[in-house]
Amino acid sequence: MGVIRDDDKNRHVITSFVFRELDKKDVVQEDDGFTPMFHQQQAQPEEKPVTPPPTTIEPIIPQPHIVEHREEIEKRDKMIESLLEKTDLLSQELIKVQAKLTNQESLFRDEMSKAKDEAFHRGVQEGLTQAKLGHEAEYREKIHQLEDSIKKLETLSVQFESMIKNLEKELIHTSIAIAKEVIDSEIAYNSGQVAINLAKSLISKLEEASEIELRVNMQDYESVKVGLSDLQHVKIVPDSAVTRGGVIVTSDVGSIEGNIMERYKKIKDDIFSKI
Repeated sequence: MGVIRDDDKNRHVITSFVFRELDKKDVVQEDDGFTPMFHQQQAQPEEKPVTPPPTTIEPIIPQPHIVEHREEIEKRDKMIESLLEKTDLLSQELIKVQAKLTNQESLFRDEMSKAKDEAFHRGVQEGLTQAKLGHEAEYREKIHQLEDSIKKLETLSVQFESMIKNLEKELIHTSIAIAKEVIDSEIAYNSGQVAINLAKSLISKLEEASEIELRVNMQDYESVKVGLSDLQHVKIVPDSAVTRGGVIVTSDVGSIEGNIMERYKKIKDDIFSKI
């Protein structure tokens, strides 16, 4: 089937089929999604293996300056070690010498004490002997020297007492100056509390008063009002004439003015009048 018989050859023109030779340009121009095989598998250039250069191990030769530095360090370490050894030896010798010196000092003190006692007793005996022999003048001279020594001791005692009194005065002056600094600081930074404490002290002296008026500085008013809020019979009034930290208490039984600096001056005058 499909084969031309010899009888039909005369009715047909038969030519042999020739395949068309494809050109690469034709293949590139025809974009039908088909990729020729020679584009998919292109021959890659053959990579030649890279041979690393031969590794050579060279001997480490120390540099001259490094060697010299190392030798200097070794010499220094040896010198330090030698000095430490000598220091230990000297310390041990010093301890031994100190022990001997302490022992000798103790012996020397004992000998001196004995010598003083012997000289004293010998002098007493010689004085008695000389007195008995009629050396009254020399005996009186020694008595006179003893009296002079006693007078010198009395003078030194007076000077010492005067020095103590001067030190006491200086200490009192310093204490008063410190007290003033403390008071000034409290008034400057906490005058309200100073006024409260002073007011309580003064009000306690007016127990019989039924009505009390308390005048305080305007800057202390709020603090005092809060601090004395439990005292219902006390009327608090701001007054710029009152110094900070001070109070003026008036009542039906009397009035009291409280000024912390005035109190300080009074105490200072009392102390200075007694020294």
